[in-house]
Amino acid sequence: MRKINRRTKAGTVAALAVIGIVLGSTAGACSSGSSSGQKKDQQNLSDARKSAQAAVPYPLADLKRGGWLERRLLRENLERENDPNRLAYAVLLNMQGNPVMQWPIKGRIFDLNSQMTTTNITECHNGCSSPVVLEAMGDNGTFGDEPHMVGFFTTSGVEIKVPIGGATTLIESDAPVHFTTKPVITYNENDRPSVDHGGVNNLGR
Repeated sequence: MRKINRRTKAGTVAALAVIGIVLGSTAGACSSGSSSGQKKDQQNLSDARKSAQAAVPYPLADLKRGGWLERRLLRENLERENDPNRLAYAVLLNMQGNPVMQWPIKGRIFDLNSQMTTTNITECHNGCSSPVVLEAMGDNGTFGDEPHMVGFFTTSGVEIKVPIGGATTLIESDAPVHFTTKPVITYNENDRPSVDHGGVNNLGR
């Protein structure tokens, strides 16, 4: 085994110290360079944003003059959908766009996967220090999605359910849709449902 004398040991320590200084300086330079480049990018983006806003300012005055049109349209849609006297029409089209059927409906078309209760519940564990969020059962007392369908009630109270997507398209309109070709299926407005719990009796005109 080679004996390391004091001079050799001191030289080794000095060399390691120099290497540490060089590595530290290099890392600092890399970190500083990266930070400097990021700051420059941020400044460029900030300058670009200010220039864009100055060149094309937000048209607040125009939106005010327009009366916030989209909000007005959304409000009108909401009020129509919740009007118990609303009479609408559901139109089913095939893949070629030909009419399959048209129904006069009370209220609106609704999604069968909508529900009147919450979709999640929170259970307490360990004194509620670790609450767990669980899927809640549906309105009918079962778990999982309902069939991927939408539903509506006709003016005579018949409930119709139509699959979503696939080979057909369903349109809802505030007025009857006039066809140039005869629908594949016809509808008798005097047909009555087999059961009726009175939930739609006061809807429609």
